[in-house]
Amino acid sequence: MPQPTPTPSVLRRPQLWIGTGLIAAVVSMLFALLYVGGNVNPKGNLRDLPVALVNADRGADAGGRHVNLGEQVVSGMQMADVLEEHRLAGREP
Repeated sequence: MPQPTPTPSVLRRPQLWIGTGLIAAVVSMLFALLYVGGNVNPKGNLRDLPVALVNADRGADAGGRHVNLGEQVVSGMQMADVLEEHRLAGREP
């Protein structure tokens, strides 16, 4: 009875591994370039990003007086003229 000849495995072909390795290298390089490109100048890329400052602080009594740190932060930001202010109507807690 004749012995069956073993068929070569697909995983033993170097062309398959070289092609797969090149594709993985190109995709990895593309992701790395996109990541670095976004972080080269973060201030320039965030120039027009809208930011919301939400003051939900009710304050607390500390040392015999009422302290509202949220209101202090908001007034400090307004005095420093750091943000362009747009008041939005929101629901009260």
